[in-house]
Amino acid sequence: MTVHIAIVSEQPVPNVLPLLETDIDAKEVIFLYTGRFTDNISYLESTLKPKGLKVQAELIPDSVAFDYTEMETIVGEHIEKLKAKGKQSMINITGGTKLMSLGVFLAAFNRDVEAYYVEDNSLQWVNTAGQRDLTPLTTNLKLNQFLAIHGTQVESTGDEQVPPEEQAVIDYMTDNLGWLTKVIPYINKCLNAPEGQVGHIDEFKAPTELLDFCDEMETRGFLEQTDSGFKPTSEENGQFLVSGWLEKHIYLSLRHVLKNNGLKGEHFHSVQITRSNKKSGKEVRNELDVVALVNNHLFVFECKNRVTKKNQESYKTVDDNIYKLNSLKNDVAGARTKAIYVSTYDVKPAQRERVYATPNVELWELQSLKQLDEKLLKLIR
Repeated sequence: MTVHIAIVSEQPVPNVLPLLETDIDAKEVIFLYTGRFTDNISYLESTLKPKGLKVQAELIPDSVAFDYTEMETIVGEHIEKLKAKGKQSMINITGGTKLMSLGVFLAAFNRDVEAYYVEDNSLQWVNTAGQRDLTPLTTNLKLNQFLAIHGTQVESTGDEQVPPEEQAVIDYMTDNLGWLTKVIPYINKCLNAPEGQVGHIDEFKAPTELLDFCDEMETRGFLEQTDSGFKPTSEENGQFLVSGWLEKHIYLSLRHVLKNNGLKGEHFHSVQITRSNKKSGKEVRNELDVVALVNNHLFVFECKNRVTKKNQESYKTVDDNIYKLNSLKNDVAGARTKAIYVSTYDVKPAQRERVYATPNVELWELQSLKQLDEKLLKLIR
């Protein structure tokens, strides 16, 4: 029987993928971790134990982060103990600091034990004298698994099917992206009027396209027009016209791109998640507008159709939203996550530069959605 030995660090995916491969002998694993990553052990166990793996964990001194000889001694002792029990060792040198990885590698090298490094979705074998080639990893984590090993739980996701009446509105919106940017500020202002009140339209200032939009949405049963303005026929329909159509448009386009290009992955919208705040211990709830998990990389889409005004309680600027999105990306799923900020309103040059300067965050503005399928394929492939 083969026992894997691995270091726990900020990125759990390299710890998990090799253990779930059908072509790699993995029935037991020993995780070595420093105090900083105590919580991560339970995250890993939640995914591996249901798969039948025996998980052991050993707390090691923080000093090993800067002392490769101490790391070599710790791993070497484990290799010797397993050998005495008639068990083989296989060493994952991916995690930890560079000095920790060096110590782990030396432990394997000095005892002629197989070791590997996880490079994206492949195993790079080391210390095998050329007897093993680069091994592609075939395991594709599910969204709940991927988030669970990062300490995040999926509570619910939106309906898989989009009603035909909503699909028709999405088609109308995407067919008219050329003038939609002029109309959106008016739509948002009116649809966000206090409950029971009508959003007023100044016909002398409003673009003519807005009146056409109102007629179209009234015909489709989403709006009710009055002498001075309009209001949604329901709270759900109002929310759909403000931002829901954009979320579902991206969700449906992801489905199309994945299917037509033979890509394996999952995609969801309206994903409700919970996680524990490491500082306060309190449960934190968030909603991810649209997500896709492809080749064990997570893509999170945040769709913003407006910026609230300063006199509103939930006032948010573009900078606030970008900061929140970047923090959420880092907290929820780490380095294997890319966040896409989708905006249907004008973004100022300074705010655009802020996005460009934020690692693994992209800005997609409304006009760029005319080539949405191409952008999605380039992103996830």
